[in-house]
Formats: sequence, C-alpha cells, structure tokens
Amino acid sequence: MLRAGSVERRIRSHSAHRTPTAENTLPINESPSTNTHRADSGPAEPAPGEAAPKAQEVVYRRNKETRRAVFIADRLAKRVISVGGIAVIAAVLGIMVFLVAEVAPLFMGGEVLDESAYSLAVPPRSGTATAWDEYRRMATMISRDGSITAVHAPSGRVLLTEDLAFAQVPSASAHILGGSQLVFGFPDGSAQVVAAGFRSEVLPSEEEPAGLEHLPGGDRTDGAAVFSDIPGGQVRRVYVERLLEDSFRVTGGLGVRAIGMADSGGGQDSTRAFVALDSAGELWLTQARTKKNLMTGALRTRTRTVQLPRIPGLSADPYLLLSRGGQNVIVALQDGTVFRFDASDLAEPVLAETSRLTPPGVGVAALAFLVGEQSLVVGGTDGSVNIHFLLRRDGAGSTDGRRLVRTRDLQPHGAAVTRIVPSGIDKSFLTADTTGALWLRHATSNQVLLRFSREQDAIYQYLALAPRQNGVFAVTEAGAARYWHISVPHPETSWKTFWGRIWYEGYPEPTFTWQSSAATDDFEPKLSLVPLVFGTLKATFYSMLFAVPVALLAAFFVSEFMGGRAKGVLKPAMEMMASLPSVVLGFVAALVLAPVVETWIGSVLLCFLTVPALLVLGAHLWQLLPRNLADRYDGSVKFACMVASLVVGVYLAVLLGSGFERVFFQGSITRWLSGTEGSGRPLTFLLLLPLSLFAVLAYGARHPVNPFYRRSKNADGLRAGLYSFAGFSLSLVAAGVLSAVAAEGLVRFGFDPRDGLVGTYVQRNTLLIGFAMGFAVIPIVFTIAEDALSAVPDHLRGASLGCGATIWQTTLWVVMPAAMSGIFSAIMVGMGRAVGETMIVVMAAGNTPIMDINVFNGLRALSANIAVELPEAVVGGTLYRTLFLSGLVLFAATFVVNTVAELVRLRYRKKARQL
Repeated sequence: MLRAGSVERRIRSHSAHRTPTAENTLPINESPSTNTHRADSGPAEPAPGEAAPKAQEVVYRRNKETRRAVFIADRLAKRVISVGGIAVIAAVLGIMVFLVAEVAPLFMGGEVLDESAYSLAVPPRSGTATAWDEYRRMATMISRDGSITAVHAPSGRVLLTEDLAFAQVPSASAHILGGSQLVFGFPDGSAQVVAAGFRSEVLPSEEEPAGLEHLPGGDRTDGAAVFSDIPGGQVRRVYVERLLEDSFRVTGGLGVRAIGMADSGGGQDSTRAFVALDSAGELWLTQARTKKNLMTGALRTRTRTVQLPRIPGLSADPYLLLSRGGQNVIVALQDGTVFRFDASDLAEPVLAETSRLTPPGVGVAALAFLVGEQSLVVGGTDGSVNIHFLLRRDGAGSTDGRRLVRTRDLQPHGAAVTRIVPSGIDKSFLTADTTGALWLRHATSNQVLLRFSREQDAIYQYLALAPRQNGVFAVTEAGAARYWHISVPHPETSWKTFWGRIWYEGYPEPTFTWQSSAATDDFEPKLSLVPLVFGTLKATFYSMLFAVPVALLAAFFVSEFMGGRAKGVLKPAMEMMASLPSVVLGFVAALVLAPVVETWIGSVLLCFLTVPALLVLGAHLWQLLPRNLADRYDGSVKFACMVASLVVGVYLAVLLGSGFERVFFQGSITRWLSGTEGSGRPLTFLLLLPLSLFAVLAYGARHPVNPFYRRSKNADGLRAGLYSFAGFSLSLVAAGVLSAVAAEGLVRFGFDPRDGLVGTYVQRNTLLIGFAMGFAVIPIVFTIAEDALSAVPDHLRGASLGCGATIWQTTLWVVMPAAMSGIFSAIMVGMGRAVGETMIVVMAAGNTPIMDINVFNGLRALSANIAVELPEAVVGGTLYRTLFLSGLVLFAATFVVNTVAELVRLRYRKKARQL
C-alpha cells in the first residue's frame, strides 16, 4: 500500500540480510516512544520451555520527500539547458546578422559625401579634356586652343593659367582616357602630344615653404602647387607636370580637321596610334612605336603613316576612335552611321564594316570607349545610352568576320546625351544631357549609381571622374563649377550580376560566369554565383548518387540480415570511417585516385557492371544451397562470400578493362569522349541497360509473363533456385535487347551523350568527387539509418514473419516504412555534409567554375570558392563581400533544407506511430 511521502515495504524480521535501519523504519501503529522492537536489535530469545514465537510481520516506511539539493540541482540544470539553447539560437542569429551586414553594402549603390558649388574667377575656354589628381586636390582644364587652367578642386581657387608653347594654333585635339595625354593637330598636317599629369611628393613638415596661402579644407598653396597634411607629421605636395613631345606628320600634307588617339600604355615597347581627317576628307592612320634601350634608357620611336580607304561625303566632323594599338579604327557620323577599318595589317588597311549604331531617325550625340577599348558607349540624340561589342558572327558581312553588336541597353536620359566620361579603373562612366542631368553609371551591372543635383539647362564643358572614382568635377560653359565627393564602393554588383545572365566583353552571348580576377587592370569582374551553386549541386548529386544506395543497403543488411557478432564488428568499423579528415580524403583523391582512375578508366566504368552482376550471381547461387546449410552459414560466412564477390568483380573489371574499351569505345575511352572517334551508341546502350532491367523486372512483378518465375513459385529447394536464376537471366536478355533498340532509335534521332552528359575527360573531375565525398558521406547515412531500422519494434517484424512474409518482404514493407523518418533524416544529414564539404572539392575537383553536367569535367562549389578566394580578397572589397554572400547562400540553403527535412520527418513519424 502506497501513502503520500512514504512507501511501505513488508519484510520478515528474521531476514538478517535485509535489516532496515532504525532511523527511517517504524512498525505501523507504533510511535517512536512505544516501539520495543528495534530493527537493529534482532529477534528476542524465547524463554526456557516456551515455544519459539512466530515471525512477526513488520511494515516499514521510508521518507520519500525530495531533498532540497535535488530541487536546486534540477532548477540549475533547467536554467543551464535553457541558457544553452538560447545561446545556440542567438549564435545562429548572430551569424546570420553578421553575414547580412557584410553583404548589404553590395546592393546599396553610392552616396554623395560632400558637395560644393562655385564660379571660376577665369571663365574657361572651349574644352577638350579635364584631368584630376588621385587625391582630389587639383583639377586641370585644357582647352582646344592649348591653354591649361589648374584649380583647387574643392574651392575653385585658380592656381595656374598658361598657354602651351605651340608654333601654330591647333585645328583639332583629342585625348586618351583620363585626360593625362592629349594630341593636338595643326593646319600643316602635323600633330604634337602633350602629357599633362600630376606629380606628388611627400615632404617633412619642416620643409614646407613659409608664407603659403590657406585654402578651404586645410590645404595650402604657393600659387602653383597644393600642400596637404598627412599622417606622420608629413606634408604632401601636388603640382601639375607638363611635357610637350616632338611633333610628327599625321596627314599627307593638308591640315588636320579631326584627330583621334590611342595608347597601349608604358613599358619597354609601347605603341601609340593616331587617326586624322584632313581638310580634303581623307583619313590617315599613324602608328608610332617606341622602344626603350634597357642599357642606356634612351627611347627610339618609329612612325609609320598610311592612308585609309576613302569614305565619300565626310562633310561634318565625325567621331574618331581607335582600339588599343590602332588595329580597329571607328569613324562614326552624327547620323548614326559607323565605318570600321581593320588595320591589323598596317600595310593594307581595309574598310571591314559599315553599319548603324542607332535606329533610323536617331543620331549619335556622344561616343566613347570604356577602359580596355572593348565596350563602345553610344549616346543618342533621343537620350538613349547603349553599348556595343565587336564580336565574331556567322554571316557578319565584314571582311574579318566580326561586327559591332548592340549588347546592352541602359536607362535612357530624358534629353540628348552630350558627354560620356569613362572611368579609368572599371566599367563606370558619367553621362550628361542637355538639361543638365548628370548620372554615374556602371556598364556591367547596368544600373545608375548616382544622380547628381542638376544645374538646370547646363551644358558641361569640362567633366571629370576622379582616378579613384571618389569624386566628380564639372564646369559649365558659363564657368559654374560643381564638386562632389562621392563613395561608390561596389558599382559592379547587383542582383542581376549575381543571379542573371550578363553579356560580358568578348563573349558571344550572355552567360553565367565567375571570374574574380585577371592579369590586366581593364578586366571586367564576373561575379555570377550561379556556376558556384551549380557546382555545389553537381558535387552533391553525384556523391549522394554513390553514397545513398551503398549506405542504405548496408544499413538494411546489418540491421536485418547480419548476426550479432558480425554486426558488433562491422558497425563500429563503418562509424570509424566518419573520423577520417576530409583533407586526407581530398589528398588521396587528388594525388592517388585521380591518376589511377585516368589510367584505368575503362576498368573503373566496368566495375559498375561486374560488381552488381557478381553480387546478383552470388545471391542466386546462395539460393541453390540446401536450407539447413543456408541457415547455418547465414552470418559471417555469407558476408565473407559477399566480400569475395566484390573482390572478384573488381578483378574481372581490371582484367577485362582493355577489351571493354576496344569493343565499345574504339580502343580508348578518353579519345572517344573527346568526340573524335565512334558514335554515341555504346554509352547510350550501357546507360539504358540498368533502366531497362528495372523496367522489365517491375513489369514482371505486376504481370507474371516470365515462365521461369512462375515455375519457381511452385518449386522447392534447388529447383526453385535454378528457376529464379533462369528467370533473372531471361529478364537480363530482354533488358539488353530493349536497351539496344532504344539506343539505336535515340542515335538515329541525333542523340549523343557526349554532347552534354559526358565530354572531354579531365583528370580531376566530378567522378572523383563522387567517390571521395561519397566515402565521407556513407558512414553518416549508414549510422543514422541503421539506428532508425534497429529502433523499429520487434513485434512488427514478428507479426510480419508470422504471417508468412520473407525477411526481404518484412524489411521493405514493414521495417522500412516504420523507420522512414530516420532514413530520411540520414539522407538529409548526409546531404548537408556533402553541400558544405570544402577540402575534398578544393583538392580533387579542379576548381573550374563551369556549368557542365559532364561527369568527367571539374567544378567549383560555393564552399571551395570561399576557401580559395578569401585569402586573396581585400577586406571590405567587392570580392570579400561577395564571398560572404556565398556563405549566406550556403547558410540559407542549409536552413531551408533542414526545415523541409524536419517537416517531412515529422510527417513520416506521424504515419509510423499508427503502426
């Protein structure tokens, strides 16, 4: 009988080995003061002549009140567990918040940090170029007639005004990107290059000249240079440096009416190119190649001038542009017509193409090359802004097979575009229209980064973008100047650049491309995450394709068919596989497995046929054993036979590999994969064979058309096994015939697996990733799935077996549905392991960010990309934040997959409870 706060226990008083203590036991109905039978005194001795008394039944009570320490420990454990759970949630949310904070600036565009407006004391003349130093202290305005005006950009203080020492008044002028080099053409047909750049010096503060004039912002000037304080007690001096080079001839003798210039850059061997239009309407191309003597440092320049094919009707001054080195000359008329000359052979330049840059009725109002001279920006009289690439096209109608292709349409202005000013470091550029609107754009991201405050109906005579792209300087025809200090940290990023198809320079069509760096400064970053997501999914798919069947079948075998002793050895061995570091697996895959697979690729592929065939053959041979022998050895011996079948299958694949290649792949799989030999029929047949066998067996299970399977149901022992083996052999033959017929039909319709499913063989490829990552995933899936299968109650198995079901039928239709939630969780956990894997992919996948389902080609996953690129990324830069965006994508994908997996698991678990 149980009472509150105590439990009653009946014992015999003479049971010495169960003697209770006096502190916590009392007889019923006795108080402590009247109790005469102490539990520790033992039974009373009978008097002489008296009979021994009967054993007295005593009921004892034990105090069950919970001690206070237990309550304290319980509350403490509850608090600790609660705090730990909240801390985990807070840590996950903190990681997400940190990732979002690092990624958010990628989509915030630009901002104006400071702005000033003033009027210049000396109104500028008609301008040709504007230059700006990298510290945004000085700006120079160079007019068409050769005068230079230097001002303090933040305040407008005029520092320098002078005329260049030309022998005659220039008749034409042009400049290269940035305005640091200009060329002036003269009426006598000559030209002269002027280098007008900036020099900066760092001086100790004590060397700063005395009596300097103070300027706004803490700067000082001596009338020609600007002095600024910098950290370390030093002073930076910025001043204008001018250099007039020797003149040279650019026409046949007539005056220069228009001129264009291109420069291939410095170095020991540089080339300048000039295109000039003379007063008679003739075009002339000049190349000046300069070589530097490494011993003496002397420069030697060789100049060559040729006449371009004549363009009739060149009345108005056209736009003259040249690509780097002068190999392509662009002559654009104001009505939108463009002529392109191919000057790759300077001895015989040809008119390669004549086309239009704008639709009919729309003229060209502004024209400029972006940095790199591959993107031609066209501003229309209707306010349109679009970009053209020079691309190779079939049926181009040009002499070199290339033509200008309109690739990007940017947001238009509301009026005619008057100025286009490219950036010198990326694909950003300024555009201005006749209403005074001034926009900063980026060509790759196809977005307007900043819209500056408008100077109503202002026509900008001088316009410059700072070398570091952190400032804009503009001067109108009336001398009104505007200065903006801006911040545009990530102009090349947008949702479309990350997730959309972008038409990059030099590419024949829009693509998903990842290429974060290159060897040249005019490189266009390609930051599409789609190839990385594709690579992650590709690696996950092939690794799961290899790991899940092996792990689940192993779990079924260990849980349902293997004896206890063998199970106690095999399961811990499988679990120990999960302890292998992924870097070791990647190292083995890259340096050991990759050369072996490349050398024995035929044998490796043949293993996918011989190993299953030997296991199926062994299963049928096992059925031929007498029942008593099969039951007796249904344990370690059976498992040893399976291992032996596996070894024999691998040995046969190695032995028959070369013959397999000769029969199916013209003697070499690698050459066959390259598409130079044979047809796609052999591989199509091999791919269709397992599908056809599955279809035949599935059809035979519903429609018993196989005579051997029908006879096996009514036979016993050896005959049943023989009929079963004959039935499977007949199904295999039927599957082979079906596969051959289907393969022939597909090939006749033009199907070839080498067009996408497979392709050129690369040593470090997805097949290796499937093996290596599958080896890492198998222990995880096996362990969780086997635990779920072992947790199924035995009464379900017993009920199924008692109804006459076989072990396989019980496993498939009773055990597996009951354990489906655990099996699904095992697959999801394994998938999470594969998605987040880094080192195996880094070392064995080749790190090629391409979108190709070819199993023999490489890939680059998100995790591997972070590991490879992050050490080289500048903190806070675009690449740095893009890599954090990759991490955020992985984080979100893992969260979504785990959420869906949990919902599905709960659904399966609810169904399993009904069993």
